[in-house]
Amino acid sequence: MAAGPERRPGGVGGAGGGLPGIDHKKEPAANLRAAGRFWVLGHRPDPGGLESDLAAFGLDIRPESLFREDDKEFEVLPENWEALTVFLKCATQWRYAGMAGVQTGLDYSAVDVVLKFSQVDAPGQIFEQIQIIEAGAIEGFAERQDRQ
Repeated sequence: MAAGPERRPGGVGGAGGGLPGIDHKKEPAANLRAAGRFWVLGHRPDPGGLESDLAAFGLDIRPESLFREDDKEFEVLPENWEALTVFLKCATQWRYAGMAGVQTGLDYSAVDVVLKFSQVDAPGQIFEQIQIIEAGAIEGFAERQDRQ
């Protein structure tokens, strides 16, 4: 197994950040949660509350416009890669609620089918990791909704 984070092409993989106060490069669960959030938003978290700082000075600037190009990449730990690939196969399997169509979580019966067809070695462990990614994605959905 590789010693450091693995770079993968195609949207998820790269140099990225994570959850504030947590070194996601060393914490697999934090890396999974941050991956879910990154999947939704396409960039790392607002560093240090930049958006609220700009607003306090009366500046109407979206923090995304200030992000560097490497903020738009995300590093996935090797031990999380299998769970992330299965999660991405489930990307169309969200449950929605309310008139606004808010994503409330993955359809676990569909996730089960994807797990079976993916023939992973430890489906129970992968499912638990997918739930962590899902929690990060739901945080990202909420953040995106708050900005609209």
